[in-house]
Amino acid sequence: DLETMKVNLNTTVNLQGLLPDDRTIVSESGFSTQGDLAVVKGRVNAVLIGSAFIKAQDIEAKIFEMGF
Repeated sequence: DLETMKVNLNTTVNLQGLLPDDRTIVSESGFSTQGDLAVVKGRVNAVLIGSAFIKAQDIEAKIFEMGF
């Protein structure tokens, strides 16, 4: 939401069903936990994670915490 700057991961889920199967779907923004990633798992081809890594004191630990 550009007015509140809040991210709703369900927006990706809702829009995913509107796209043809042959499209690459990338969900951008809002991912900071493994649970966040679980919302879109199996529904998208890629995710963009930025802020969670930038804010992390230990980026490598954050990567493992998120399940990579």
